[in-house]
Amino acid sequence: MQYTPAGGTVRVQVQPVKQSGHGWVQVTVQDTGVGMDAEALAHAYDRFYRADPARLRQGDQGTGLGLAIAKVIVENHRGQIAIESQPNQGTTVTVLLPRSGGGPTKLGGPLPSALTE
Repeated sequence: MQYTPAGGTVRVQVQPVKQSGHGWVQVTVQDTGVGMDAEALAHAYDRFYRADPARLRQGDQGTGLGLAIAKVIVENHRGQIAIESQPNQGTTVTVLLPRSGGGPTKLGGPLPSALTE
């Protein structure tokens, strides 16, 4: 959200998908922010990497850890993460996580029915 200007949008979508015969939960986060160029995308998962600070809104600061941490968490859950971005158009981050098959989650409850269909 820190790279999306006032009046911009951030859309989050969660849906079950099948890929290679396996069930996954796909989480997509799409914004209409400043986007990233090819050089920034190449370093997006590098710890402490920050693209040109001129891209930030006034007063915003980041540590360059967000996507690096997200990647480690996703991979530790046997998932996948991908980023697509265009400068001045926005960024889409897609996460695929294996479905549990409707059993208990780590929080102890069943998955929402929309994710187990």
